[in-house]
Amino acid sequence: MTDERLKEARWEPLHVGGEEASLTRNKVREEDTTKISSGRTKNSQDPCPEEQRQSLGQKTPEMNTPGKSCSGGHTDREGMTDGFFQEEGWQTLHEGGVSASLDGIEVREEDAGKFPSEMIQDAEEYCTEEQRQSMYQKILAMSTPDKFRLAIFANREVRNLLIHDPKRMISLAVLRNQRINEKEMLAYAQRKDLSEDVVTAIAKDPKWKKSYPMKLALVANPKTPLSTSINLLPHLQDRDLKSLSRDKDVAPALKQKAQAFLRQRNNGK
Repeated sequence: MTDERLKEARWEPLHVGGEEASLTRNKVREEDTTKISSGRTKNSQDPCPEEQRQSLGQKTPEMNTPGKSCSGGHTDREGMTDGFFQEEGWQTLHEGGVSASLDGIEVREEDAGKFPSEMIQDAEEYCTEEQRQSMYQKILAMSTPDKFRLAIFANREVRNLLIHDPKRMISLAVLRNQRINEKEMLAYAQRKDLSEDVVTAIAKDPKWKKSYPMKLALVANPKTPLSTSINLLPHLQDRDLKSLSRDKDVAPALKQKAQAFLRQRNNGK
């Protein structure tokens, strides 16, 4: 076996008189080839005629392959850069491409034109409370797929509304909006009224790993998983570790870890 990924999946090499087994214990024996038509198991020296190719295609059931989304849109998992969103089944939105969730909702660039301009285009002036309430009522009347699509293209005012949506797929879709900059994402990381899913997604996004303010905000946010906060402690400066170790709103286990890192640093000097 030369493929490490197959080794990790616990495959065993097929040998003479032997078998090959997957994690699910489905066994493959050499004599199993007789159960499949010869045209699908034997290599032919002649090019496969179109008629024969069509025949083989009709015998093959539709399968959910990594290159195809649930709704028929194509996905490209090689484009994934974020483990959290990869687990969710996301694909990065690219020019002329598709961003899809596991629920099979497709988002195309032309979808932005289906929504009112005040929800897509950033206004030069601040939104009034009346305007905000009007947009909120329109959002409430939308279906889940439409809210999902809107989140991908929404302006800042609408993003601030959708980030609180009770459906995790909607709030997480806001984070995939390509117009979000570091300043806005930092504001989300500092907020304690957002869901743990949103904070966790920010913490796992590699785009923000080099931002010190982001690391500090995530450690201080009680919605950040404890294990993630502890892993970020070594990246913090002494003054911030001291502040965390004295903060009454910080989890006791995290405070103890912060104090331990401070003692370790001081002993090493």
